[in-house]
Amino acid sequence: MKKIKLTRGAYTIVGDADYEKINKFKWFYTGKYAVRWKRLSKDMRKMWYMQWDIVGNPPKGFETDHINGNKIDNRRNNLRIVTHSQNQINRKMPQNNTSGFKGVCWDKIKQKWRADIKLNYKRIFLGNFKNKSEAARAYNKMAEKLYGKLAYLNATGSPQEY
Repeated sequence: MKKIKLTRGAYTIVGDADYEKINKFKWFYTGKYAVRWKRLSKDMRKMWYMQWDIVGNPPKGFETDHINGNKIDNRRNNLRIVTHSQNQINRKMPQNNTSGFKGVCWDKIKQKWRADIKLNYKRIFLGNFKNKSEAARAYNKMAEKLYGKLAYLNATGSPQEY
């Protein structure tokens, strides 16, 4: 693993095998991604993402997913080509989440913790629970069943200890 300097004082990491190829360009930090300008013709250029130099520009209808959620961790084992829907499965917990667990919220009417998960843009109710840990376990169990290795489970990508 090697570091490559970006603008704005940021760094990205890449695998040893990709370092020479990637480090010959000037890379910019957008606040989210490592990018460079790629010349398409004498008068045209395009913003080019670092991950495309590593795993290739995804075909139409696909995008590059950073498995650990860190958009400037461009090691080959952290990148995969997925559909947009699959990429959304791997989203981190929203910042406005108050339970501390993905898919878990407080049901004011029932006065219990509620667990839900989405599949094909439809919300699936998993149940109401006395405590949020039980609700989080229900979410994790269903996420593993529905999404397999694409699932972003509560905690750091594996079932959380309670």
